[in-house]
Amino acid sequence: MKNYKQIFDELQKEAGKIIVGQESVVEQILTAILCDGNALLEGYPGLAKTLTVRTLAQLMDLKFSRIQNTPDLMPSDITGTYIIEETSGKRQFKFQPGPIFANVVLADEINRATPKTQSALLEAMQEKQVTVGTNTFKLDLPFFVLATQNPIEQEGSLSLNQAVFVNGQLKTGEELLEIAQDRFISEDSKGIKLYDINAWTFALNPSGKLGKQKCLLYTLPYSDEMIVITTKTGKRIVVTKNHPFLVNEHGAITWKKAEELTKYDYLVNPAKLPSFEQQKVTSHEEAIKRMAKPIPKEIPFDEDFAFWIAFLLSDGSVGEKHVEAVQKNYPEALDRFVEVSKKYGFKPSVAVNRGCRYARIYSKPLVEYLSIRFGISNGKDKEIPAWFLGMPTGMNKEFLKTFISLESSLRDNRVVFTQKSAKNTNIISYMLLREGILSWVRHDGRIFRLKIQGKDFISFIKKNWLDNL
Repeated sequence: MKNYKQIFDELQKEAGKIIVGQESVVEQILTAILCDGNALLEGYPGLAKTLTVRTLAQLMDLKFSRIQNTPDLMPSDITGTYIIEETSGKRQFKFQPGPIFANVVLADEINRATPKTQSALLEAMQEKQVTVGTNTFKLDLPFFVLATQNPIEQEGSLSLNQAVFVNGQLKTGEELLEIAQDRFISEDSKGIKLYDINAWTFALNPSGKLGKQKCLLYTLPYSDEMIVITTKTGKRIVVTKNHPFLVNEHGAITWKKAEELTKYDYLVNPAKLPSFEQQKVTSHEEAIKRMAKPIPKEIPFDEDFAFWIAFLLSDGSVGEKHVEAVQKNYPEALDRFVEVSKKYGFKPSVAVNRGCRYARIYSKPLVEYLSIRFGISNGKDKEIPAWFLGMPTGMNKEFLKTFISLESSLRDNRVVFTQKSAKNTNIISYMLLREGILSWVRHDGRIFRLKIQGKDFISFIKKNWLDNL
C-alpha cells in the first residue's frame, strides 16, 4: 500500500506540472482508473479535459487514443471493421481495429454522438472486449474510458425542461411558468401575455459588463406546426417556426427565425456577443495640444453633436480638408446641420446640384480635430467609432434617430436601412438594444440589411423619433 500511495502522489505531482489548478479532477480520474472503472467529465471547451487524459496516459506509459464524437459517427468507426486484403493473389477479410483498442480511450464530447454509437462503448467498458460480427476481441488491460461532454446550454436556446439562471438559482421553464400563473401584467391584441415574476438575472449592461437586470416572462399563443432543429453538436430543439435564434452570419450577429435557419448557420450563445473596446473621448484641451492649428471653438459633447456627427456618417463625408453633408428629402435636417456648424464657429457653403443641397465646410483643422478627439477618420469607408456604444442616453437616441432616418426607407410597416460595414451593423444594432428596440439583420452577400418591424416598429414610431429632424 505504501508503494501505491507513493506512485499515486508522484503521478499527481507530475500531472500538476502541466495541468494547473485541477488537483481534485486528476485525483478522481486516477481513482477511477485504480478502481477499474470509467469516468465522465463535464466542462466548457478549452478547459484542458483532453490534455488531462493525454497527460495521465503518457505518465503511466499507456497506449492512448481519442474518439471525437460527432452526430454522423458510426459504431464501426469506434470498434473497427473488416477490410478486404489481397495477398499472393488471394483476397481475404482482415479485421482492422478501431480506436477502442487502447489502454486509455478519450471519448470526447460524447453527448454529440447518437445513442447507437454510445452503446458501442458499453461492452468495452463493462466486459473489456469488443464483438464485431461473430468474433470477439479481448482488449488490453488496463482499459479505461474517459468521456467528456460540454454543457448543453452552449447551443444558445433552451427548451422548457432546461434550467436558466434566475434570482441566483437554476429554474426550468416549467417552474417559471408555475410562478407566473398569478403574476399576469398585460396582454396585447395578438394574445402575447406578459408576466412580472419578480426576477433578476445577469445580462450585459450598456457598458458591456455583466450586471443584475430585471427580467420579465412572456408567453404567446401558437397553433401552427413545430420545427425540430438538430444542431451540429447533435442537440435536438423543438420550437415554433417563428422562434428567434442568434446567428453568427459572416461575422455579424443577427436574429433568424427557426424556419429560416440553414445547415450553414451557427447558433450563438448571447453571452458570447462580441464586445467592442470602449475608446475614451479625448478632451478638447488634449486634442488642441496635438493639433498643428486649433479650431475656432470647442465642439460640445451634447445632443447637437450627436445629430451633427450622425449626419456626416450617414449622408455626408469627411475628406482630407473638408467635411460635407448632402440632403435631398429632408431640407430641415440640412438647415439644422448648417446652424449647428455655425454654433461651432464654421460657415458652411451651401449649394444645389441636381436637386440635392450640399453644405460643405473647408477646414483641415476640423478634419484633424474629429480624428484626434472623436476617432473619426476621413476616407470612403465611414466607420462608426466603437465608443459610440457608451454615449449618454440622450445622445444615443439623437444619433440613432438621425442616422436611421437619413439612411432608411419606410414601407410595409417597417423601417429598412442598409450598411456595408459589419462593424457599423453591430454597433447600430447594439445602440438600438439600449433603447429597447430589436433590429433584424440580414446579409445578402453584398450589404447588410437592418429591419425594425413588429412591436419594435410601433415602439420606434411612438418614441417620435422622426420628429424635429
